[in-house]
Amino acid sequence: MARLEDRYVRIIEEGRFSLKERRSEFIATAVPAKTVEEAKGAIESISKRYSDARHNCWAYRVGFPETTEHCSDDGEPSGSAGRPILGTIIKADLYDLAIVVTRYFGGVKLGVRGLIDAYSASAQGVLEVCPREERTVTAPLSFTVGYEGYGDCLHHLTVLGIPEENVAPSFGEKVSVKVEIPISLLDRAEETMEDLRLRGIIEGWESL
Repeated sequence: MARLEDRYVRIIEEGRFSLKERRSEFIATAVPAKTVEEAKGAIESISKRYSDARHNCWAYRVGFPETTEHCSDDGEPSGSAGRPILGTIIKADLYDLAIVVTRYFGGVKLGVRGLIDAYSASAQGVLEVCPREERTVTAPLSFTVGYEGYGDCLHHLTVLGIPEENVAPSFGEKVSVKVEIPISLLDRAEETMEDLRLRGIIEGWESL
């Protein structure tokens, strides 16, 4: 099976950036959003905040590794606003966010090329001021082991490259362990668990 990517970058705080172009003002607002519902809610809220503006164009990109993207020109010429905003997000390789670029029309038409440049620059400007963090996508795996085999299991997980802080043991008559496995290592971790079960080191395991 092909190796899955498990790391991605997202913004962690709302940001704002303003650009003036030939008497029109473009105000870009970027908001963290983990789901489509959060993204739509943020877009609606920002659009209400600037309800007196001519256009509130937007794009969102949420989810990793399965990603949902959408954008809107909100009355601007087709392809001149929403798509450039989304393209800027994709070029920056960011996820879990929505961007709304509000335009207060200044009376001078910019043309399609001018609009594309202005909306792209506004989106890029707001992304540059937003702090970011790298995230790792994990999947839970659990197993039960006797006390005498717990150290051996930890060793195998460490060899796979799984940080010890991802391991959460619960000590009772046996040791019940829950591990957050980076998805790129899930196949190998499952193979390791099955090997440990067949060798009698663990009593059983489950990938949740």
